[in-house]
Amino acid sequence: MKKIVTLFGLLGLLLVSGCAGMPGTNTGALVGGVAGAGLSRDNPIAGALLGAVGGALIGNVFDSSRQDYGHHGNRGYYNPGYSNRAYYDRLERQRAFERQRAYDEQMQWRRHQQQLQWEQQRYNRGGCYRC
Repeated sequence: MKKIVTLFGLLGLLLVSGCAGMPGTNTGALVGGVAGAGLSRDNPIAGALLGAVGGALIGNVFDSSRQDYGHHGNRGYYNPGYSNRAYYDRLERQRAFERQRAYDEQMQWRRHQQQLQWEQQRYNRGGCYRC
């Protein structure tokens, strides 16, 4: 029995460790652990361990089913109104602005080079440099 409990405990820790920052997983593990310890009369530690693993898995399923979660790399926050769309729209506007600025600078440089070329041609023809 101890081997089975240890095996399930280690398996549960491996499965749940990647989702430790998700609030449903944390809450499920806490509630499951308390319930497992309270319901197990023979071995409350094993009951707490199995309850925590089961609660964490159920909480993880609940978190994964939410579409508006916005979970990014275990940052440990939950904001139901968060959307990537605003970030990517702002990023795209910034990139478009930078592309336009680079284009304007390039065109200004080309106009300057063209002006220098015209002045050089006018000067080589023997005409007045300013005329």
